Amino acid sequence: MPPFHLAVSGFIVIFSAASALAAPVAIDAKTGLWEVNSTTTHSGMPSMPSIPAADLAKLPPAQRAQIEAMLQLHSGAPQSSTRRICVTEEELKGFIPKDMEEDCTSTILKSTPREQEIKIVCNGKGQGTGLVKVSIPTRTSMISEMQMDVTAEGLQMSMNTKSQGRWIADDCGDVTD
Repeated sequence: MPPFHLAVSGFIVIFSAASALAAPVAIDAKTGLWEVNSTTTHSGMPSMPSIPAADLAKLPPAQRAQIEAMLQLHSGAPQSSTRRICVTEEELKGFIPKDMEEDCTSTILKSTPREQEIKIVCNGKGQGTGLVKVSIPTRTSMISEMQMDVTAEGLQMSMNTKSQGRWIADDCGDVTD
């Protein structure tokens, strides 16, 4: 997300987009610990075969959780997550991509203290485009949406992530991301 950091969990590209064309304007938000709630929907992902509940019950808890998460992802059902991130003054001034693939570039289309709009283009194994929009209604709140359309290994997939963030504290504690 920098319009807080794009970890393709949504908000993560935002607090961290780099620009090829427009110079970014510093985001008017508080530094420190933020909590970001994201919901992601996918389409075009190949379906997974179902696994009988009796077979899942035989697996060790960690392996079962991993398989259930993978099945949920491929089901097309919305995926929700909550993440805490540490936002620094440097990140609010000049955005540096954090979790973007190295074959992806970003271009800032709009940059004000309260809004960012970033275009993403990927030309690696997964080719596609995306748009990230971030709004900072107050210095302690954020709303973002990211839409990505990707073609990988002959499959066309879409992902939409909507996030809401809120500032928690000046001190990030042990949170470093």
